[in-house]
Amino acid sequence: MTPKSEPSSPTNAASLAHSPSQLPMSASDQRLVLQLATNLAHRLLEQKQHAELERRKSQLRNGTSCWMPRVDIFDDPDSDNIVALFELPGVRREDARVNVIDGKLVVEGERIMRFKRSFRPTGGWVESDQRTVDDEGNVNHSAAQVPRSVAELRYGRFRREFPLPDGITPSDVHVLLENGMLHIQWPRQKPTGTSPKRAFNGLIDESASARKRPKASGSGSAL
Repeated sequence: MTPKSEPSSPTNAASLAHSPSQLPMSASDQRLVLQLATNLAHRLLEQKQHAELERRKSQLRNGTSCWMPRVDIFDDPDSDNIVALFELPGVRREDARVNVIDGKLVVEGERIMRFKRSFRPTGGWVESDQRTVDDEGNVNHSAAQVPRSVAELRYGRFRREFPLPDGITPSDVHVLLENGMLHIQWPRQKPTGTSPKRAFNGLIDESASARKRPKASGSGSAL
C-alpha cells in the first residue's frame, strides 16, 4: 500500500517562499548588475571594433580592400537619360574604368596616394600651375607605408555597380571625368535603330576586342 504524502507544513512553505533564490533584488544589487552588463557590452563592442580595424589594415596591406565611391543618380522622368555622378577626387583617367557587364554598369579603378611632400610657402593660396614643389614633390605612395596622424581618406581599389535597362550596350553610355567627378549617362530605354559607336578614350571597356569606331563628333563625343 502506497503511503500517503503528508501536506507541507506551514514552516516548510514559509522557508521556501523566503529562500535566497526567491528574494527580490535590492536597488543597489540591480544597479550593480546593470553596471556589469553595461561594462560587458562596451568591452564586446571595443573588441568588435578592434577586430574590424585589424581586418581593414590586413586588407590594406594585402591590397584586397575595395571601397565604394559615393554617388548621386539623377533620374528625371522628363529626361530621356539617367545620369550618375561619382565622387572620385584624386583619381586620374588612366586609373578609372567603366564597363558594361551582364547588364550592369560597373565602375572600378584605383585611387593612389599622391601628395606633395613639401612646397614653398607663397603667403597665400597655392595655385596648381605654380612651381612650389621640390624634386621629390609629387610621389606615389602606398597608404600602408606612409604614417598618417589623421587617416580619413580611402585609397586602393574601388568598385561599384548598378543595373542598367535591358539592351543597353557600351555604345549607349557616355562618360566624362572632370574635376574629380565622374559623370556617366545612359538612356532610360534602349534606343531604337542603330547609332554610331562612340569613342570613350579608354574609360569604356567593350567586350569585343576589335571594333571599328568612327571619329567622335565635336558635339556628341564623351570623354
